[in-house]
Amino acid sequence: MRRGLTIVASALVVASSPALGAAAPVHAAGVQLLSCAVSSELNFTPGVQMVSGPQSVLGALQGERSTGPACATSADGITGAEATLAGTGSAACLPDPVLATVDLAGTMAVTWKKAGGATVGSSQITWTATRLNLGSVVFTGTVSSGLFKGAAASVSGLSADAVTSVNGGCMGSSPLTSVRTTESYLRLTQK
Repeated sequence: MRRGLTIVASALVVASSPALGAAAPVHAAGVQLLSCAVSSELNFTPGVQMVSGPQSVLGALQGERSTGPACATSADGITGAEATLAGTGSAACLPDPVLATVDLAGTMAVTWKKAGGATVGSSQITWTATRLNLGSVVFTGTVSSGLFKGAAASVSGLSADAVTSVNGGCMGSSPLTSVRTTESYLRLTQK
């Protein structure tokens, strides 16, 4: 059984790119600035069902691992990320449950961390989530303020394999209300 609603996970980790100010290195367009492995939890209200309907989504992303740094390719010493997100729109799922349609948008607040947990800075991201194909959802966005301002953000690796738990099952009496994922990837790219 596929565990859909992969939209949840890293989806919201949809993060940012350099806006470090005068000390920020200059990057050519399309250059990857940061890549973080993240886990996520997304909660849907009133719950995703077979027929597309309005949804509110609240979620959290965690990019810290006991096995080593969650983030790579960072010149600023960033090794982890924590985020909260909120959005609205519509979504529907198929019986397996895999999201069939997704049209969600919102904002995400990201706190960037160094090894040991010290905060490096924060970013505000504006994101949208859409379905690419059966069982995969893509989150894209732009860092609208803070660290990495102006960078493009994306979340990839959102597949049924990344889902660790699902509450509900898309049916009228049991709508899909939450999804947890692991090891999805949040990437920031210079625009």
